[in-house]
Amino acid sequence: SHEVLPLNLHDVINDSLKLFEGVLNKKIGLKVNFSEQAPMIDGDPNQIEQIMMNLLVNARDAMPDGGLITITSRVMDVGGDHANIPSYVQPGRYVMLSVSDTGTGIPKEVINRIFDPFFTTKEKGKGTGLGLATVYGIIKDHKGYISVQSSLGKGTTFEIYFPVSDRSCQEVVKPRVSMIEGNENILIVDDDNDVLNLISDLLETHGYHVMPVSNSLNAIDVFKSNLTKINLVITDIVMPLMEGNDLIKILKNIKPEIRILVISGYSDGAIREDGSIDAFLKKPFERMELLTIVRRILDTGRERLPFY
Repeated sequence: SHEVLPLNLHDVINDSLKLFEGVLNKKIGLKVNFSEQAPMIDGDPNQIEQIMMNLLVNARDAMPDGGLITITSRVMDVGGDHANIPSYVQPGRYVMLSVSDTGTGIPKEVINRIFDPFFTTKEKGKGTGLGLATVYGIIKDHKGYISVQSSLGKGTTFEIYFPVSDRSCQEVVKPRVSMIEGNENILIVDDDNDVLNLISDLLETHGYHVMPVSNSLNAIDVFKSNLTKINLVITDIVMPLMEGNDLIKILKNIKPEIRILVISGYSDGAIREDGSIDAFLKKPFERMELLTIVRRILDTGRERLPFY
């Protein structure tokens, strides 16, 4: 079940781009050409964000040596004479959103199958082929359609068409808080100062209040003096003075409901059995993985979460 709201499409795209910048490498440029008037559509913001992330990640993966991703929007009339529109599409005003890359391109024999479920051009182990079939389904649910043009060695352009909403801007609901931001208090424990600073800076730039400490004994002091404030503890396992597992037991004795995320370069076998932690993230991790899992722990309460 998804919730349909009148949305400013440009806002949703900008949210997606903030997420995407976390997984973008430096060799890829990003260019945005928006229509002057921000188009309103009726849609589910989470699903539209999912489409955008899907297309952006595909574009990134098509350019291993770098390149340019261009995102364009424009409002246009789609009529009966418009080339290649599916039979279920009603004529009317649409906003066309395109995502172009300068990547490897899609071979002709593949292009007709890319929206099939489980079809993938990626090597085994590099993601599933659910991506574009999911994108196609979501767009169809939104009464829109998608088309693709590609030339080998030059790049690929996906064009998505959404019907323009007939509801006015005044009705627009403020979009939900981003899936990766928050204002909770987080205690971070890691004896590696580089990792400690990286996690602290990342969470701070996304609104969180952080308390970084570099050993377990300091962590216990800080925890006790901020008992009511701390919402989450992020800790490594292998540390001098006191191991993370012992630290977790002590913190749980002090405050049984405290949420704990373990980040470690070691496998999670030794620590996931007793249910005392909320989630495990293996080093090295992507910035987006950390932001998403932190938000999910804070939003989910004490349900068991899948391990990464």
